[in-house]
Amino acid sequence: MKSPNTDSILRNLTMLLPEDFRHHLIRRTTPFPTVPFELGEIKVAETKQEYLDAFRLIHDSYVHAKLTDPVPSGFCVFPHQLLRTTAIVIVKDRAGQLLGTLSIVLDGPHGLPLNHQFRFVSLGPPGARQAEIMGVALSPSVRSKHHHLLLALSKYTIRYASRWLGINSLFIALPPERVDLFRALFPLDYISQEIYRDPNLKNSKWVALSCNMDHLESKLRALYRGTPQNRNGYTYLFCHTEPNFRYPPRQYFSAFHSDLPKDLIDELGVDANSMLAAIPSREDRLVCHRTSTRYPVHMSGFLQKGHWKLPLVLHDVSQNGVRAFLTRPQQFSKSATCDLQLHVGNASLTALKARCVWQKNHLLGLEILEETPVWKELHQHLTLSWNCRT
Repeated sequence: MKSPNTDSILRNLTMLLPEDFRHHLIRRTTPFPTVPFELGEIKVAETKQEYLDAFRLIHDSYVHAKLTDPVPSGFCVFPHQLLRTTAIVIVKDRAGQLLGTLSIVLDGPHGLPLNHQFRFVSLGPPGARQAEIMGVALSPSVRSKHHHLLLALSKYTIRYASRWLGINSLFIALPPERVDLFRALFPLDYISQEIYRDPNLKNSKWVALSCNMDHLESKLRALYRGTPQNRNGYTYLFCHTEPNFRYPPRQYFSAFHSDLPKDLIDELGVDANSMLAAIPSREDRLVCHRTSTRYPVHMSGFLQKGHWKLPLVLHDVSQNGVRAFLTRPQQFSKSATCDLQLHVGNASLTALKARCVWQKNHLLGLEILEETPVWKELHQHLTLSWNCRT
């Protein structure tokens, strides 16, 4: 068995090789599972106990890694994890024991955690949907299975973020010693090659990376072309079914679902209002240089012009417009006007006049041309629901 010092020496020697050759070598020597995940199930936390177990595991894992000091409550909670559009992903074994967790933070009025350190713009079209991975923790009791767990969590996150949440750009901060491995296995780009220190984690060192989700599958296919199945990241991520992956219903991230329960906040022993108020204001960060705050929603509806109707699903709403996903392809001419019909529950909203301002494949940006009472009421409801904590 190699000692940690031997691993460190080998890693330093490998870093002397040219990057392309080094990354090729890493891909050829990193195993990927060829059978479905069997250690338990992966899902989004739903119950109070699942949330508590996740925050307790983050605490224990970060204390073990010397990133934080132990606290009496035994929980480690970051402000963005209290937001309604943050998904706490968990891995549980068959006995219900938590093996790992990570959090997917959707961009919204409070921004992303990395906005504190960097001023970056979207990698996608105007209005691209962004998210960040944070709060990654694996149980020290299953250290021998960490590689398998981390790959399974990555697979779940990629599928959930792209197919369920419609994410265009995904961000993550990694320790410098892990960057080369992940950039070899996945097509990750530097936001900045600067190493920054996180004051909330004992000034530990981190590097910020991004992934263009719109091109991830095609890039991975090219990256692993000709690679054996047990070393093939593309086959593992996109070609295998996973019966033990549990996805929530698509309306999970509707802006109309309830906040985290008050009794859960109380048991965590945190002041949610103070934590969220400490996040820098929107003027202190730039995400896509938007002029209006976007509120994530999940609403069905359709566009109507003349005799045809085109079904769509709204991804987010701002004061001036919406970003929608077309359920079937249709090319729009820029500045084309049409009627936008929305559905909330069993109710149907009055058609709104809208204009196409941008389009990329199935994604469509629409400007609302008239502020009807129904539209004002909808936007006011979203604003109040987002600001109820601050």
